[in-house]
Amino acid sequence: MKKLVICSIAVLATAASLTPAFTSDDFFVIPVPRRSCSLTGTWSGVVPGGPMAGQTNLWKFQADGATLATIGSTTINGTYSATGNTAKLKDTSSNPAYIACPPTDEGTYTLSFSADCNTVTFAKSSEPCPGREVAVDGYSGTRQ
Repeated sequence: MKKLVICSIAVLATAASLTPAFTSDDFFVIPVPRRSCSLTGTWSGVVPGGPMAGQTNLWKFQADGATLATIGSTTINGTYSATGNTAKLKDTSSNPAYIACPPTDEGTYTLSFSADCNTVTFAKSSEPCPGREVAVDGYSGTRQ
């Protein structure tokens, strides 16, 4: 019986001395800034609405601010600026010519990028041109 009591006391003493080296108060979280995604590049997606709904839109955003959207045999040239998660779009010309929005009409869209920056989705913030709105609002492109 003496051995059992001594063993029990030794186990309890050992367990009591095994306090953790760190407590939850010793840790803190360092926020990791989210990677900034760039709209520059070529994106492929499907036109979400309007007369071209369902067709593939291959959309190029150049570093100099120029854009070229190709939907079947239709092309739309324009300009863009992107800051943070906001993009501003304007059309400059198209083929056929009647497709382009007036050059003074600037649409503003919120961009949502995937974590790896390889998918982008456009959501309308403001858009004076109904034709561009149906083709862009909800457009989701995959980086090519």
